[in-house]
Amino acid sequence: MYYYLFDSPLAEKRYSALVNRIEFRIIELGINGRMDRLSILKNMQELIDSAVKRGAETIVIVGDDAAIARAVSIVARYKVTLGIIPVGEHLAIPRALGIPEGEAACDVLSRRVIRTIDLGKANDQYFLFSLEVPAQPVSIECDGHYRISLLGIPRAFSICNFSPDHRQYHDCDPEDGMLEAIIKEEPEGWNPFKKNQSVESVFPLRTAKIVCNDASIPITLDGGSVVKTPVNVEIAPKKLRVVVGKDRHF
Repeated sequence: MYYYLFDSPLAEKRYSALVNRIEFRIIELGINGRMDRLSILKNMQELIDSAVKRGAETIVIVGDDAAIARAVSIVARYKVTLGIIPVGEHLAIPRALGIPEGEAACDVLSRRVIRTIDLGKANDQYFLFSLEVPAQPVSIECDGHYRISLLGIPRAFSICNFSPDHRQYHDCDPEDGMLEAIIKEEPEGWNPFKKNQSVESVFPLRTAKIVCNDASIPITLDGGSVVKTPVNVEIAPKKLRVVVGKDRHF
């Protein structure tokens, strides 16, 4: 049983023709199901909870990265499959999963090629791609065995499960049961007009604890939801069943 959840911006007039084509293609392919639309009065958590109780086996999110990322953290708590029909401007998640935009995604959905992939978990929230730590002095206890202390100000620090750009971070595989801590900083005397001066270190891990001694700082998950330090991070192996396309990045 399919359950389709359309993100609230898709109620705008500019999306009406595309939404109509998507709905027609769903019926044409015989993958019908109940359809709901998010709004101020309709909460994603409550709608998905209710759909699963009614017997929905595939939760299909129609929307952009922000909607998909919110759904990942909810759907991961159930033994159901996540489907995606990408619509919007920011679509890194569906591209990484090999899913085309608009009504073409309905064909991928109907073929039902399903992979069960890892997620990262930060405190009680799940993330698909990565968590990003702002440029602050922090310490990271990795797997309970060693500690990384960032006493200076790094250019970027993240813990990655799956990279939207597999050419840049090809080690971030959502099926390997590992996370990667990625620290990138510019050496002293950094010149923005010269290439290849940045220094990057990658540390594989399964668990981590991120602490900032000065204050509690916000950490962003998949570019959206925020948790504050201290943050306990862990790999959640084989946590999400998701429909994928042939051009996926893993």
